[in-house]
Amino acid sequence: MKHGLIVSAGLAGSLFLAACSENAQEAAARAAADAQANLEVAEDALREGTMKAADAVSEGAADLRDDMEQSERTDPDRGDGQLDGTD
Repeated sequence: MKHGLIVSAGLAGSLFLAACSENAQEAAARAAADAQANLEVAEDALREGTMKAADAVSEGAADLRDDMEQSERTDPDRGDGQLDGTD
């Protein structure tokens, strides 16, 4: 009798643990799906930010080029071309 009771208790415990394990696996799967979705949102935001930064750098480089061209056209004393500090 005792042996049957122990086996029954062990079987009930195993079923309980299996149910808990299934719930834990489902929760882990949901957490993984949420993490994947968050990663995709972060990736999109990073990509958009990178494109905006690249556009700003390009615009800044174009402005600098325009300023340098303007300076070349309007600078009356462009120096002798030597880097000796005499210009």
